[in-house]
This record gives sequence, C-alpha cells and structure tokens, in this order.
Amino acid sequence: MKLLDVYRKLYSEFGPQHWWPADNELEVIIGAILTQNTSWKNVEKAIKNLKPISLSKMRSISRKELENRIRSSGFYKQKAERIKAIVKLLDKYSIETLKSMPVDKVRQLLLSVKGIGKETADSILLYALGKGIFVVDAYTKRIFNRLGFDISGYEEVRKFVETNLPANYYNEFHALLVKLAKEYCRKKPNCRKCPLKSYCSFYKQHYKE
Repeated sequence: MKLLDVYRKLYSEFGPQHWWPADNELEVIIGAILTQNTSWKNVEKAIKNLKPISLSKMRSISRKELENRIRSSGFYKQKAERIKAIVKLLDKYSIETLKSMPVDKVRQLLLSVKGIGKETADSILLYALGKGIFVVDAYTKRIFNRLGFDISGYEEVRKFVETNLPANYYNEFHALLVKLAKEYCRKKPNCRKCPLKSYCSFYKQHYKE
C-alpha cells in the first residue's frame, strides 16, 4: 500500500474539503490557536465574535475583552495570552514577510511563542502561510496506526508523509484524514463502511467478510 493510494481513495470518496475555512490569513492563525483542545464548532463561535476585529484592533483590545470573545473555545485565558503573543510576532514580522522566509525559520519563530506547539505551528505554516509542511494530529496518528504504518512520533509521521506525497497534496490530505476520522475512523471505528477498509490492517485483523 502506498500513501498516494490512500490519498486518491479518500479524495475519490470525499472530494475536495476546501480547508481551512477563513476570510484571511489572520483568521487562520487565530483559528489554529483556538482549536487547541476543543471542537471546531466551539471555535466557529469564537471566530464569529472576532470577525469585526482587525489586526490593528487586536493589538489594542484588552485581555478581558479578548477572553470574553473567545470564551466558547475553552481555555480562553491561555488562548487569549497566545493570541496576544502571536500578534506581537506579527508586529515584528508581517504575514507577507513570514511567507517569504524559509519554512524552518518561520517554524522556529512560531515554536518560540509560549503555548504554540508543533501541530499549531504547522497548521499556521500550511494553511495561513502556504508552506510545504504536513500537519500531524491525533487523527493522523490513529489512522496510520490502524492502516499498519509502522511509524510513531510527530516528526517521524510528518517526514513520512512529506517523503511520500507531493507538497501540494499536504493541505487536502490532512483535511481528508480529519474527515475520515470523524466519519469512520473514530475511537470506536465504523470499519465496515470505511472507504479504506481494503487497505487497513486493523480491519483485516478484527473483521471477516
């Protein structure tokens, strides 16, 4: 089984996912922070409350008001602190400047922000800045484990994908994996209807046709 086969099967099944849904890069960056440890449904409520606020207004908005606007996303105090820290970074490096910089340098800058881990940083790199980097999340690890790929650890999984797929597939592939995980490859999986069951080691071990 090749990773490209997995991508093609998922794309054939689900079609393009049009992810990340946002009006601009700043919204993607903030959304990547807000989605930490919560559902996208909760993030959408918070983003709606932030729609009227531009980057310039984000600099001056009080911490208390920011917390109130993002309360639905949970952990709102920590997330407000992280958003403020990202805004400071954007004061030093504009979004266009970050886009023009080497991916490793930008990743290092993002990871230097308190509360920004690899998944959040890579989400910003891929979806907001258009960098060729793959985002690894719990869904990816679960699916790959069940498929039978003998890999573990964030960097190992990321490099595996980046070695086996073209960079222009990373965005769509990540979104397709999220779709699969939510509909079929859940913690309690719906294996019999899964479009990847013919590839899947977990299915072959636990189910008989």
